[in-house]
Amino acid sequence: MKNVNTKNLQTLDENGKRILITILIQQYQPLTIQEIINKAEENEFILDNINEVQEFVENLKRRDLVSVIYLTRNNQKVTGFGMSKPIFKKIPENAMLKDILPSFEKSKEGKEFLKTLEGQSSDTRKGKELGYRDYKNIEIILENISPIVGGTVNKPNKLSPEVESKFKELEDKEKKKKKIKSDDKDDKEVERIEKSYLSRDINGNIVFFPNQIRQYLIKLLRPKGIADSASEHIRFKNASIKPNGLGVEQWPVIINGQGRGIKTAESLLPGAKIHLNFLFPFTGTKIKTQKDFEDALNSLCEYTGLGCYAKRYGRCKFISMTVKNI
Repeated sequence: MKNVNTKNLQTLDENGKRILITILIQQYQPLTIQEIINKAEENEFILDNINEVQEFVENLKRRDLVSVIYLTRNNQKVTGFGMSKPIFKKIPENAMLKDILPSFEKSKEGKEFLKTLEGQSSDTRKGKELGYRDYKNIEIILENISPIVGGTVNKPNKLSPEVESKFKELEDKEKKKKKIKSDDKDDKEVERIEKSYLSRDINGNIVFFPNQIRQYLIKLLRPKGIADSASEHIRFKNASIKPNGLGVEQWPVIINGQGRGIKTAESLLPGAKIHLNFLFPFTGTKIKTQKDFEDALNSLCEYTGLGCYAKRYGRCKFISMTVKNI
């Protein structure tokens, strides 16, 4: 990848990022998640949150705009993505991305794209407005009962001593393994440690960003009959965290039944307090009252993972909930 002055990179709002990701996939397909981020930087745009990009791509998959394409990179099987809907395969291929983005939303193709992307066909009926209203401010406190694992590749400026020590221990062990030589040509390469970290804000505080909380609520409320598209009508703040200590989790990466290395991630130890704050419409979904919401949290929190690798980590228990008028 070419050297890019990060000071000149352009930032985008949420719609801009979704359009950019779609155009990148259309122009350079197939792409992995990391390759999408790299291509954005090559075109002078910032996509620095791997979890956010993953969420946007998953949304495009649910809308049947992109499809999974299995690729081979460095003799390893990885997951890539390409366009699936023919209408969106004709986004101008030769124009510069920075020229497309400002005008794309106003074009016929752009309006059709946003309509499909936002699920308006399922949320609205002809001649009627969206039925989401009666918004209230909700504050929820959760406590994790299992580690919550980070997923960003951006290393924070300063790690806790416990995490720094554990990472160094694992790196030293890896260096020793790489020194081992073998004449057996069939021996596999020494497994590589891939490290990821908890998300932090500009002040260095551990936080969960709106896209992470949205994904959590989608999974949490599905058994209560809440459609995924309803989450687009919830408005989130960053979730603040009061850690109860930080640690490191490590587990094997299995792709197509084969070991592909070791994943290592910074984690929130059990006992952290997670403060969620968002605006929720009590008209338009099957959650009509505070009691409905509390019942969902009490019954489903321990079965729903928060954070990255949520199938393996991130179980919480419900502590309290406050609802205020806005």
